[in-house]
Amino acid sequence: AMRLREARETDGDALAALAAAGADTGAIRYFPRYHGNPVVAAAALEPGLRWVVAEDGGELLGAAQVSFGECELEGELRRFALLNSLMVHRDHRRRGIARALTDWRLEQAGDALVLANIQSGNEGSFANARKWATHFIGQLTTPPFGVVGRAPRSRFELREATGGDWDAAAAGLARFEAGWNLRVPETGASLEEWASVEVFGGRIRRYLVAVDGGEVVAGAGFVEA
Repeated sequence: AMRLREARETDGDALAALAAAGADTGAIRYFPRYHGNPVVAAAALEPGLRWVVAEDGGELLGAAQVSFGECELEGELRRFALLNSLMVHRDHRRRGIARALTDWRLEQAGDALVLANIQSGNEGSFANARKWATHFIGQLTTPPFGVVGRAPRSRFELREATGGDWDAAAAGLARFEAGWNLRVPETGASLEEWASVEVFGGRIRRYLVAVDGGEVVAGAGFVEA
């Protein structure tokens, strides 16, 4: 019989195989290809993330994540739970597995504001969300773009953030996002911590700043994945 439990480090290979067999069914079919143990990576990159799996007789049928944080909503700071990375093996769909994984995560969320990002065209996930969501708040567009062979000339100094750059970057980010609902407030310390975490012997996240006359005028985070 199917049972739910939290993912363990020993589930790494099985989760990688499940990801390949449970590709997103939205407009773009994709799945993560893990280059290391995903449970170890998640624990390092996002402490507090909860990863639940559905198994039957030792076989992983599905998995999903929920992560927690604080965001601003109508000017007030609210605790939120983000439902993410729901996947069900293609041979075991339409058995209520996605619903069971979602119920487990909603129970963990308690009275937090519950959020989820769903790719356009993923009708199964939209049907799942309609059972618990009270609002669908529009679209988030992610544009793909090509990479040039070398960086274009710029009058700004471009460098990785360091020292006093962090507080300046956090202040600039706050000004840029002022009034946004669901923004996650950052501090210089939180940005520096985000960029400094190592996994599998190296960093995969960096924060770059543009400096003009000694003043930080722009910044952006990058993730190698």
